[in-house]
Amino acid sequence: MGWEQTYISMLSTIEYVIKNIILEKYPRSPLYRKVVEYSKNKGFERLSLTKIVQFSTDVGLFDRVMKRDFENIIEIRHLLVHNNAISDLDEIKTIGSIGVKLEKGKSLSIKITDMLEIITTVIELFHRWNLKLAKR
Repeated sequence: MGWEQTYISMLSTIEYVIKNIILEKYPRSPLYRKVVEYSKNKGFERLSLTKIVQFSTDVGLFDRVMKRDFENIIEIRHLLVHNNAISDLDEIKTIGSIGVKLEKGKSLSIKITDMLEIITTVIELFHRWNLKLAKR
């Protein structure tokens, strides 16, 4: 398994766990109410990590930088899963202290040391989210 599959698996696991944390651990939280309301209309299975990040920002669990980092983390996962790691734009995605350079028509290339830093950032963001949710 390469770093790509590790990255995808890690985010899929977080997406699965984060939904259960919201529903099972924090039924009195504002985030729970947003998730339940959304799920009434769209169905719980349609609740994506992107939506959870949006709702978490709406209720104050993510600040602007945390939101940007998580959105970029998700975008890179989508690039790996849906575009076979080929970028369709020129851009630099910032995740923590790492800048991931995307070049249109080229395969995503991330040094292993940078990937380890990104993985650390993902875990830290998830932990900070959980701590903030526990305090609400």
